[in-house]
Amino acid sequence: METIDLSSAKETTCPCGRIITQEEYDALISELAQEQEPELPNQLSEVLEKIRRLEFNMMILVGLIMVVFILCQSS
Repeated sequence: METIDLSSAKETTCPCGRIITQEEYDALISELAQEQEPELPNQLSEVLEKIRRLEFNMMILVGLIMVVFILCQSS
């Protein structure tokens, strides 16, 4: 992950002057530091759980089909 040097970013200003004040800048930086990853909505987590269950059932089905093929070849 790339790190950003905040001190050098603070010193750079555009030729037309400052766009935001120092207080606004500090408030924005503190909000960015506190920002957390958003949690998955409840509905999305339910969908992911159903997909995991479907994957598991498909693995069991493929295993049973392989067993049938192995038994058919040996006889």
